[in-house]
Amino acid sequence: MQESKLCIFCLHENASDATECSQCHAPFQTDMRTPVVPSEIADLLALDNAVKAYQKTVSKTVTLHVVSEKNPLFVPFTGRVILGRSPNEDDSQLIDLKPFRAHLLGVSRQHAALMITDEECLLEDLNSMNGTWVNENRLSPHQPTPVQDGDLIRLGLLLMFLSRRAG
Repeated sequence: MQESKLCIFCLHENASDATECSQCHAPFQTDMRTPVVPSEIADLLALDNAVKAYQKTVSKTVTLHVVSEKNPLFVPFTGRVILGRSPNEDDSQLIDLKPFRAHLLGVSRQHAALMITDEECLLEDLNSMNGTWVNENRLSPHQPTPVQDGDLIRLGLLLMFLSRRAG
């Protein structure tokens, strides 16, 4: 069995006489006063991959800024969510707008759907009583319409701006 050197950065096996990693080109240490334990490196790499996956998810987040409200609503990247008023607290696919006086502003229980993909966001009116608007253009029911960063969305009389952070 031929001896090899394990790169501490990418865990690639290299020839025993290599001076740098053939994969990531990191130089091999000649001074071995502080040994590195491979399992600790693997743990650090796993943590680094978890952080990168989280950052990728966060970069897909859509934020709704309700006009006259201090705190925005963060819409998770789940594919499709309903915007409206929920009588049940257990409806995980609904963004509940009750705290924003939605019932007084004409927001239906299931007013609109927001579909989020890597490429675009679509807003669809779910045949609401008081209409769904994008930049003051009324949407036809059940016709998904692209929405972009900075668009004004109106559900009945509830106003909000959409913000999408690009990845």
